[in-house]
Amino acid sequence: MKKVLMTLPLALAIGATTYAQADQSGLELTAGWNHTNWDKDRGIKDSTGWLGGLGYRINDSWGIEGFYIENDSTVQSTLETAETRQLHFDALYHFNTDTNVQPFFLLGAGKNDYKVLGAKDDESTFNVGAGIKFFLTDNFILRGDMRGIRGSEDGDIDLGTNVALSYFFGDRGTKPAPVVAAAAAPSDADNDGVVDTKDACPQTPAGVKVDTRGCALDSDKDGVADHKDQCPNTEAGLKVDETGCAISLTEAVAIKLNVTFDNNAAVVKPAFFSEIGAVATFMKSYKDSVVEVQGYTDSRGSDTYNQTLSQKRANAVRDVLVQEYGVAAERVTAKGYGEANPIADNETAEGREANRRVVASVQSQKTTKVKK
Repeated sequence: MKKVLMTLPLALAIGATTYAQADQSGLELTAGWNHTNWDKDRGIKDSTGWLGGLGYRINDSWGIEGFYIENDSTVQSTLETAETRQLHFDALYHFNTDTNVQPFFLLGAGKNDYKVLGAKDDESTFNVGAGIKFFLTDNFILRGDMRGIRGSEDGDIDLGTNVALSYFFGDRGTKPAPVVAAAAAPSDADNDGVVDTKDACPQTPAGVKVDTRGCALDSDKDGVADHKDQCPNTEAGLKVDETGCAISLTEAVAIKLNVTFDNNAAVVKPAFFSEIGAVATFMKSYKDSVVEVQGYTDSRGSDTYNQTLSQKRANAVRDVLVQEYGVAAERVTAKGYGEANPIADNETAEGREANRRVVASVQSQKTTKVKK
């Protein structure tokens, strides 16, 4: 018995060293009730008594404790009182240590004392058992265990049942809160700031500004994104090309002038001023246009006379364009062609009247932007 009691603290000390860094540790002070079913060979009746204990929880799993049990019984043959005292030193191994309900296994050694009519006897004991602890709070523990107890003298085996309340002086350890996996950040494959589930344009090039739909900005709403738009302020409603510039259409434009004169005269009749004004308006609209005013006569008269008269007629029309309608002089030339290039028969009065004329043709190019 002495050897057992000497080696048990050594084993427990090794356990304490091994688990010195454990979470759950502290003293346990215990008081409670015991019931012992004595081996029939002892000749004493089963009995009930009280117990007291002191233990030390080394760590989450391991603990040690000592129990003192005082349990008086009766000798079956004589009905004399048998005073019994039990002392146990046990090592405990706990399970489910992260919960409030912790089963445990125990193994230990001890000593029993018996006294009947003044006669004393004692023996060493070995016990093994199992139990469970209920942590009512972090400090109060309701516990129970059953153990088999073998005496060293005759090998008698007793059965002990213990129910007790313990107070835990110590730290159960702070259990880390369950690690909750952080919710995965919504995916944004093109890194434009709009998550893929809401991105209507999921492959926007890096660095391009986007709208709330994840599509490249198109400030002038012409259908070409700003980062590709070489004409960023296109007027609304115009068709554009792939660079975002308005599509233009260029076409040739022209206006003709035909002024007739009285016989042997170079005075512009008022009836033709509006026609000349229309030519002036055209030339002001198309700044690149220039005009040659061409004068003609009928076939009557000498060539020299007709040449001079046709020049006067051309000059008269030119003067109206420049002086009356403000067309720049350098844009208008006047030239007489005499009786050349008749457009009608000079043998008739009507034909000769048609040939006494000043004509002009003004041409330019007109560029317009195409509407949608």
